[in-house]
Amino acid sequence: MAEEITEEKKQVETSDPEQERKLYNKARNRAAFIKHLLVFILVNALIWVIWAFVFRGTEADTLVFKSILFVSIAWIILLIGHYVIVFTFSSSLVEKEIKKLKKQIAKDKQELERLRTIAAQKKAELTANNQSENNNQE
Repeated sequence: MAEEITEEKKQVETSDPEQERKLYNKARNRAAFIKHLLVFILVNALIWVIWAFVFRGTEADTLVFKSILFVSIAWIILLIGHYVIVFTFSSSLVEKEIKKLKKQIAKDKQELERLRTIAAQKKAELTANNQSENNNQE
């Protein structure tokens, strides 16, 4: 049993610390979603059971039913949003942004090198012009 766990751990571990951090964050976000889902199920089950046994058939039945229904639907929408963020968009959007930023940094470095080359050429031209003027004055 211990050997199986060690083998699984070796398979999950990577040599890249950045990759390990990403995997850890992804796993943490997924675990947070599962906790959110469990809380949703438990709380909604509880409030619907309370409605069924306490408020059903009373004067407050309609108001309480509509209130619980509103809360449940709103929470479902938030839960769907949480799911989409954790399982669909988070890694792909982050990866796209990272690639975009890396491209921009590379472009900026190229532009900086181009400007440095131009500056060095201008400096060389000015130095050459100053030397020729000094030679002409002598």
